[in-house]
Amino acid sequence: MMLEGDGIGPEIMRSAKRILSVLSENFNIKIEGVPYNIRVRTVNKGEWNLDMIIDEAKQYKAILKAQWGI
Repeated sequence: MMLEGDGIGPEIMRSAKRILSVLSENFNIKIEGVPYNIRVRTVNKGEWNLDMIIDEAKQYKAILKAQWGI
């Protein structure tokens, strides 16, 4: 699961994806990134719901979160 966040988050995520791609190619590691757009998911449901995001995140082995600060 890849959480871009906002602000400079998308820029950070682009760099992280390039790094993961190099690791995948050079070390034969299978990495399947699944983008998760919090803004789209919560706007469609009408609210930002942390419990919903955490429940959805539990199905993944790892979460890559690109956000500066909190």
